[in-house]
Amino acid sequence: MIAFILDTLIWIALYSILSLSLSIEYGFTGIINFGKALFFMIGAYVSAIVTLSGLNYFIGLLFAILFSALIGLILSIPMIKIREDYFAIVTLALNECFRIILKNEYWIAGGPIGLKNIPSAFPLKNLSYEIFLLLNLLLIIGILLSFYSILRIMINSPYGRILRAIREDELLTQTLGKNTFKYKTQAFAIGSAMAGAAGSFLSQYIGYVSTDLFLSTTTFTIWIMCIIGGPSNINGAIIGALFMRGIERGTRILKDYVNIPIDPNNFMFIITGILMVLFIMYKPEGILKEKRMRIE
Repeated sequence: MIAFILDTLIWIALYSILSLSLSIEYGFTGIINFGKALFFMIGAYVSAIVTLSGLNYFIGLLFAILFSALIGLILSIPMIKIREDYFAIVTLALNECFRIILKNEYWIAGGPIGLKNIPSAFPLKNLSYEIFLLLNLLLIIGILLSFYSILRIMINSPYGRILRAIREDELLTQTLGKNTFKYKTQAFAIGSAMAGAAGSFLSQYIGYVSTDLFLSTTTFTIWIMCIIGGPSNINGAIIGALFMRGIERGTRILKDYVNIPIDPNNFMFIITGILMVLFIMYKPEGILKEKRMRIE
């Protein structure tokens, strides 16, 4: 049970980073990114390749963050000016394109099987499994708190106010002399870097990466977390991850205590669907509303 709880907390923290990354894009800037799993995947593969080459995991983490941010910046330059709905479709298509390419790339990505035996940041050989989980929990919490602190400073600064202004009325923000293209590409790159860091942690934690881990359903799971928690509230993004991963893990162990005639995974999807409908109808701002800034 201790191992189960620690593993659950690790996954909650991991998805909290992903939810935060979507919050800065969608919640504060209004960028509808349906390719979030793409940068999650890029970070995982880049970190895996770096660590398999013999370098330290933390170097792999740095490479994953920088490379994901760079790819996000490059991809956003030609896309950021198109309408929001077309942007969402393009990012969704890019996610599938990159995934299929990696699935067929044997030389670097390992093909459909993926990459195995990825070195961990904390080798299990000299550790008990519980200590291994505890060290990984501390690592992912450290990464989460670092990004949380950066975003908190950023959204409470003049920079954050410009992002909010772009979300509310981009044309008006442009008339005030702000280069909205620059700010939107920067926000997209920051969100991509955060997703890359989450992917880096995932690769060393489970010890392998495969394209099957980064289906479009992963993106939609992150969207559900962000919307339910509150897309324009960084605390809400974490609450949403806690809420959804709690449901996912809870339905897994429910079958051990309650005799239900439904597969636990299907039961989770039913609950998630009902919650999404209820939140969109009655609480579209999420569990935590956006904290409006008061300027005097």
